[in-house]
Amino acid sequence: MGGQFGGENEAITNINVTPLVDIMLVLLIIFMVTTTVITEQQKVVAIPLELPSGASAEELLSDGLLALTLDKRGNLYLNGEATSSDKVEEAIERIKQTHKVPQALISADKRVPHGDVAELMDFLRVRGVTQLAINAKKQEIE
Repeated sequence: MGGQFGGENEAITNINVTPLVDIMLVLLIIFMVTTTVITEQQKVVAIPLELPSGASAEELLSDGLLALTLDKRGNLYLNGEATSSDKVEEAIERIKQTHKVPQALISADKRVPHGDVAELMDFLRVRGVTQLAINAKKQEIE
């Protein structure tokens, strides 16, 4: 009553995919659990900004990057945390001590006066941060 096994010359026509499906489901569960653990460990501070848009906007990533934010009230943030100019200076010096070139990515709400952004850029340049970028959201070109 069982299946017959043919001779040596017959081709294998059936593949059992059950073990593959089992492994994929286990991996999916592992990824789901680790993702929630990782996101719970990281505190993400979202500063509400309305960024200006630009057609040439692109992503900039670096080890010596200072992420500076000016919100619509003119408050300064460094890497998502409220800060002062003294703490920004300390961060610049820490980057310089690791022999990396300090870079700054400035995100400013579009309602922040141009003069405030210019003052921040000047503050950074005086302290040796010559590579500056302005954060903008990618504009859709028609």
